[in-house]
Amino acid sequence: MFGISHKSGFAMATVSQDGTKQIQGQVICRAMSNSNTPAPENDARYIALIVQAAYVNLAVRNLLVLACTKSIQIYEPDGTTLLHIHMIDKTPPSRTESSIYSRGIAGIDPNILCVGNHQGEILMFSIPPKGSNIFLRETTPAHQYGISGLVSNGTLLVSSDTRGAILIWNNRTLLQTNTIEPMDDSGITSLSIWKNCIAASYANG
Repeated sequence: MFGISHKSGFAMATVSQDGTKQIQGQVICRAMSNSNTPAPENDARYIALIVQAAYVNLAVRNLLVLACTKSIQIYEPDGTTLLHIHMIDKTPPSRTESSIYSRGIAGIDPNILCVGNHQGEILMFSIPPKGSNIFLRETTPAHQYGISGLVSNGTLLVSSDTRGAILIWNNRTLLQTNTIEPMDDSGITSLSIWKNCIAASYANG
């Protein structure tokens, strides 16, 4: 499956291994009011824009996750069924972030979905094998600045923020094991892990 996001939409395509068959679809972010109820799709106050989209393969099931400016939206992989919406809390007075967003998506086997947010928190959702009984299991205050990336290799969970810090976590214990300090004030724009090698790009180029 392949996909691309633009504003509030996520377009996807499923292509067979031999390339002869292709199925296309589209998911539009649900607009939700402050009371966590559906809002008019044309009401600019509640329109959510997609910051990041990812297919997450957990041991219990596969998911399509949209990290948006106002919410986290979890779908079946084909995008036809919305399973869960989690509204993002507004920035408290003690924080300096001016925008509300979720960013950074990673799965921890067998059934934990991790998503970062603008407050530097890692939200951990419990995912059932079937159905929509998805709930927020834990919120970990991880970074002093907004999360910019989350990746996992099955053993480690790695998180980065908008100031350039990288934290390394143990997948099993969810305890922090190491820190890579920022080189300067440039935030991390992209984060990846291959085996035990971490690759990050910075806003300073």
